[in-house]
Amino acid sequence: MINALHAVRVPTPEQEALRDLVRARDDVRVDLMRARQRLSKLLLRHDVRYDDTTSRWGERHRAWLASTRFATREPTGEPGATARALAQGGQARARALRAFEATLALACYEGERARRQFDAVEPENRLVARSLETGGPPRFDERVT
Repeated sequence: MINALHAVRVPTPEQEALRDLVRARDDVRVDLMRARQRLSKLLLRHDVRYDDTTSRWGERHRAWLASTRFATREPTGEPGATARALAQGGQARARALRAFEATLALACYEGERARRQFDAVEPENRLVARSLETGGPPRFDERVT
C-alpha cells in the first residue's frame, strides 16, 4: 500500500502560464483548420475551384477568395465574407498570442522576484518563510531537501 504512493509536484505559475499558452495556440490552430475545411467544402458545393495548388491559403489564395462571388447568393454568405472572417480570426489569434506571451512574461518575472525575496531571507528563517508562503507547516519531503 505504501509503495503505491507517489510524490506530487504542484506546477509553478510559469509552468501553468506556459501550459495555458500551448493550449490556447493549439485551440486557435484547430479553429483555423476547421474554418478552412468549412470554406473548402462550401466552395466545392458551388463548384468553385482554385487552380493554383502551390499557394493554397497563401496571399494569392486569400485574394482570390476575397474576389470570388457566387451566381446566386446563399443564406450562408459568400466566400469573401468567410475570407474576411478568417483574416479577422488571424488578427484575433495574434492579439491573443501577444496577450498570453505578456502573461507568461509577467508570471516569469513574479516567480523570479519571489525566488529573489526568498533567497534574501536568512537561511535559519527560510523554514518559517516557506511555511508562511505555503500557508501551513512544511511537509517532511520539503524539510529533507
